[in-house]
Amino acid sequence: MWSGWSGWRTRFHRSSCLTSKGRCLWTQHFIVDGLRTAFPKATVIATPTEIRQLRERKSEGELELLKCANEATLLAIRHTPKHMHIGIRESDARQLVARALADAGLKDGGCLTLFGGTRLPLSILSRPENTALPHGSGTDRRLGPDDFALFDCTASLHGYWSDVTRALALPASTIPETHLQIWNFVHSAQHIAFQTAHAGVVAKRVDGAPRLFLGLAGYAKYFTHRLGHGIGLEVHEDPYLNGGSEAILQTGHTFSDEGVGVRLEDCFYIAQNGSAVYLTAGVGGPASSSWKP
Repeated sequence: MWSGWSGWRTRFHRSSCLTSKGRCLWTQHFIVDGLRTAFPKATVIATPTEIRQLRERKSEGELELLKCANEATLLAIRHTPKHMHIGIRESDARQLVARALADAGLKDGGCLTLFGGTRLPLSILSRPENTALPHGSGTDRRLGPDDFALFDCTASLHGYWSDVTRALALPASTIPETHLQIWNFVHSAQHIAFQTAHAGVVAKRVDGAPRLFLGLAGYAKYFTHRLGHGIGLEVHEDPYLNGGSEAILQTGHTFSDEGVGVRLEDCFYIAQNGSAVYLTAGVGGPASSSWKP
């Protein structure tokens, strides 16, 4: 055994990646590459393709856990605005949603909470305001009357993860019409991607459909990230929905469906009949408007 391994063994045990033979199994390529770079004297072996494919396709039991986790996360997000007000800080709103996730019985809950400035035309998309950042960080700004509040939340239930995002307005908010229009464009793009997804379709086609729609609307250049990712025992896992993916969607596959700019995200799975079904369908699924997340 590599002499430098002993100091890291305890850390890997804590991450629950060790097998009975003291080996780690990683499904994410960037982790394998990082370990190989950091420890060139160690032998790092990626999880076999067959194992990754088993991870990608969820059983009925796994899907039930994912549904529960995602439904509870969405309900926590919907609960939070009831305790918010114009002028609240991002940090205070973050604490509210974190408490709601914990009260729902979810573990390891975290929620990127951002308030987006809409004081300039189309600023949500054309300026690097908080809510337009796909993996941004907040400034602890106060919520203005013309701001969207964005909640990008993840949490786990028995090891299976949720990933739900909403850009929403409070009852007292006065969102400019141009920004409501952008919200509606993103909402439509999310729906188009969902309608495109079914068993047998190539992943890049699901990614391309909303890009075409947003391109016709004049917003394609702002869609700078992939459409979605697999989800299960990790928040981000194979297969991915991006323009270069040749993966074929199959029953049991689970994906996030993420919009651009104002950010709307719901996860879905491919059912036995080949159609896509939202993991949040049991509690109403995607948002219906800025005021109804």
